[in-house]
Amino acid sequence: MLVIISALFMFQWVFSPEMTFFMDDWHWLHRSLFTPWSSYLSIWTILPAALYADRPVEALIFKLLYELFGLNYSSYGAILLSIHIANGILVYFLMVRILASRFYAVLVAMFFTVSVIVACPAWWAATVSDSAALLFCLASFLSFLGKRRGATVLTVIFYYLSTRAKESTLPFPFLLLAYSFLTTFAPPRLETASKALARAIRSTFPVLFMFFILFSFSMYYFTVAKLAAANFGPYLPKFNFLTMVDGTKIYLSYIAFQFLSQSQVLVPFFLLALWGFLTWNRAAIIGFLGFFVVLAPVLVLASQRVPYYAYPGSIFVALMAAAAIQSINVKLAKKLGERADIALKTSLLVGLMFFINNFYRSGMIRETTLATMRHNSKTLKSLQATLTHVENNSKIIITGLNSAPLTHLFASAGCTALTVIYKIENIDCQTGGTSEELQAIYEKAEPPKILLNYLDGGVSLVASSQ
Repeated sequence: MLVIISALFMFQWVFSPEMTFFMDDWHWLHRSLFTPWSSYLSIWTILPAALYADRPVEALIFKLLYELFGLNYSSYGAILLSIHIANGILVYFLMVRILASRFYAVLVAMFFTVSVIVACPAWWAATVSDSAALLFCLASFLSFLGKRRGATVLTVIFYYLSTRAKESTLPFPFLLLAYSFLTTFAPPRLETASKALARAIRSTFPVLFMFFILFSFSMYYFTVAKLAAANFGPYLPKFNFLTMVDGTKIYLSYIAFQFLSQSQVLVPFFLLALWGFLTWNRAAIIGFLGFFVVLAPVLVLASQRVPYYAYPGSIFVALMAAAAIQSINVKLAKKLGERADIALKTSLLVGLMFFINNFYRSGMIRETTLATMRHNSKTLKSLQATLTHVENNSKIIITGLNSAPLTHLFASAGCTALTVIYKIENIDCQTGGTSEELQAIYEKAEPPKILLNYLDGGVSLVASSQ
């Protein structure tokens, strides 16, 4: 219950009337509008069809939401936040198994659900792939821990679905391998390591087999793209140590609510890891390894460091911290008694709730997000009031966008938002250039054509041949 309440409190602004779609949302809405259901019956919905952005699960989620709710963002927001909360609940059940403590499991789950900087999937529709992929990974992990009939099959199925939601979950089976190894290997008896590893490989073989199948597809597409000198843009991986260290610093800073700078976060992170290995605290070690497994594909993307990439990593950083605090508390309780244990747990819970309240009141993330959404909502309403109808194959020219925010309504490539709003696939939109240049382009263009002017979030009609 605390997990749900804390998430609803931190993200209550998701239900604000200003909230709307922006940026990549319009690409997925365009795909939902103009892609028939029958297209998802292709074999390439099941098999990987590309190296990046091959996400049929996300496409199907958007398709379903668009069919049900159209452009009613509030319904999307409710679904997005529900998936995020569901992830928080699954995190709780997973942490109960790893930490063997409901209390510390609650702390980890609460931290995850209120991590507003990295938890963009709680409100940004285009990142539903991240929350859906994590949902399937957590379900796969819990299935792996279960000993019921069919648990192995479910582990593989959930893992497979996670990769079809987002390709970055590909290395996930190695987290299961590490967990299985750590639960059976007991140092310093190194002679048991080989037996523990063999046992771990046997227990994870089905999901590892699925990994190698999917990995072979990825390597094929990567090789073909490299031979064709394809332009990966910001998604060009750089497989070197410094790139990974840089990525680790950036994502740890995001997870730490940016209270610690990139130059500060590495020290406590690696001290926790060192403590975990020296004391052989399995929970801390799983947290350390888990962070790198779930973030491995994005740590090598030197030119693309967005906060929501750290979404799954926040779980494992919180796990490391919880394992250390739990260890300290157990030792204090042995020396000072049960009252000391209760006092420390109470102070931890109150402290976390106090932090959640203060961070929410600070308006960080919330105010900047709402300002962006308020601006885009104003533009959308103004556009719909100004331009009630658009003919097919229209050329729409928009002036004044040089002074607009980077996340304005028309920022998506080719003004994709226009094709969705007016349900017309063929719209030729042009926004780049000075007002004089765009005016000249409009005069030379063949009808149907429309000239709009953007100013302070509002849109006005300058000229039209319709």
